[in-house]
Amino acid sequence: SRQDLLLDEFINLAINRFSWSNLPKGLTSERLEEMLISYGTLGAFEENGLVVILPLFGTNKVNIYNEHTDFRLTGFNGLEFTRSLDQLVKLKNNPLGTEDLSTLQLYAKKIDDIEQTQDVNLFQQCIPKIIGTTKDGILTAKNIVKQIKEFKFVVFTKSKAIQNQLNKEDVLDNTAPYILDKLSDYETFYRNKVLTFLGINNNNVNKRERLIQDEVNANNDYIQINLDLMYDMRSKFCEEVNALFGTNIKVEKRKVEDVYSNAQSNNPE
Repeated sequence: SRQDLLLDEFINLAINRFSWSNLPKGLTSERLEEMLISYGTLGAFEENGLVVILPLFGTNKVNIYNEHTDFRLTGFNGLEFTRSLDQLVKLKNNPLGTEDLSTLQLYAKKIDDIEQTQDVNLFQQCIPKIIGTTKDGILTAKNIVKQIKEFKFVVFTKSKAIQNQLNKEDVLDNTAPYILDKLSDYETFYRNKVLTFLGINNNNVNKRERLIQDEVNANNDYIQINLDLMYDMRSKFCEEVNALFGTNIKVEKRKVEDVYSNAQSNNPE
């Protein structure tokens, strides 16, 4: 469905915001980010001398600050592992450790609704007026419509049937207001909200004359805060996991143009 395609587009952007290197064997940068935006919090632990990173779920055991002290980690092949807090390193998507997927799904649904409304409004522009006339007036009515299509400014007719119909006002007007341009602006507004949420600059999407410098700066600040919060969580993880397990895992921010190019190459469309 179109909503699924939109969601795939947003996920592709999300997983390409950061670039990881020196990850455990078999784990790619894209797969790690996909798990992060889907589950919110992952855990790195050691199993048989190898570092493994998997979705992390707290058990019922908590400390006085309501923080979990024991965890269950589940592999996608069904294998499960249990570790205590001092045996693993948490990798959070953001300070709350929440996932992005549900938010991206909401935006995909919202934009899909807008695009469906655009389809309906475009179709409504093609619905003709219905003219009630007699059998004798049909040919004259068709000729009038033909002249209108040929951009005639004035149409003359001697038809009594048409004159009678004009007096009766037997015309069903199916005209719908043209709102495609407003809907397009509305869609752009929500697409920008997605990019802002993901920490991706989107000022170039707006028409420059619509923005004042203060608005641009405020938006840039908010975008940068979002990105920095997510990057800080990832950078902190690298420091802790490398210190605990002797690895050399690194993470970097991707430039905006790299995010788009990488997302495009991963897009199934």
